[in-house]
Amino acid sequence: MKVNYVKTIGFRKFEKEFETELYNVTNITGMNTAGKSNILYSIINIMLGTNLSGDEKTCLINKKCDYSYGELHFTDNNGVKHILIRGKHRVNTQKNILTLDGKVITQNELVSFYKDKKLFLSVVNPLYFLSKRPSEQKEMVDKYLSDIKPKEIFDTLSEEEKNILLDRHFRVALKDIYDRLKKEDLEEINGQDDDGNISLEDIVYYYADKDSNDIIIDASNFNNKKGDSEVFGISLNELGLYNIEITMKSEQGSLSQLPLSIYYDNVLKSTITIRGTEGECRELGFIFGVNHYIKLYFGASGLDIDKVVIKFMGKGKLPF
Repeated sequence: MKVNYVKTIGFRKFEKEFETELYNVTNITGMNTAGKSNILYSIINIMLGTNLSGDEKTCLINKKCDYSYGELHFTDNNGVKHILIRGKHRVNTQKNILTLDGKVITQNELVSFYKDKKLFLSVVNPLYFLSKRPSEQKEMVDKYLSDIKPKEIFDTLSEEEKNILLDRHFRVALKDIYDRLKKEDLEEINGQDDDGNISLEDIVYYYADKDSNDIIIDASNFNNKKGDSEVFGISLNELGLYNIEITMKSEQGSLSQLPLSIYYDNVLKSTITIRGTEGECRELGFIFGVNHYIKLYFGASGLDIDKVVIKFMGKGKLPF
């Protein structure tokens, strides 16, 4: 759609007639409060019957007038020119009018020109999209933009760029895992052997099943007293996306709160708080790659871990 001309009477700041031609590029200048935004308001109001945020109940009639008139000339996507007229009465809605090329129509009959109210508002008024909550923004992006697979983007990179990206973020050799540990983590892992703490050689590595590419870890013997940590390595068969699930239980009362912190490669992924329960399975989100180490830190005693499952979700999918 291309808007060519707009005209208003009794609309917002302008009590009398206001009109202007619009072009591929139109420069609008004026002092503050001169009424520059009136053009944007009028286009949206004539097409949708709303204000900039999509509110249909807001009255945009000039305070000195009982009636507003708006006229919009536009060219549709097929190259056909149209004249849309909308009139609104401040009190008597029976005097409202909506015509397209001289024919009375309903708002639903206009939808074919702008496709979707939220989309039209986002295009004409960029602040509309920015004012929405992140969840609403994501919903709109998913709805309006074509689904571009991450692999399609990845395939456009040069081989050098691909390798840099993979080496920097997704390729982790087991021998390099310990380089990621902080000093205090290394001290905890290496420990003091004469005090019975865990040593580097005692760390257990779990390997993915060759068919399912999943890892199922029996965690019933994990140290689970307050302040204890369990650190273990995982080695997966191929680059991919994996979900981590932990099944746990506690015999403590339902009012007790038992925090558990989960670290992936020395980065705190999540801290969850479990109440006394007969059994519960929690999904802790995704990891990507082949080799990682995981640390579970128990913030309170009494939380029994039954098993930890690293579940294969997709082959070669990049998490961006």
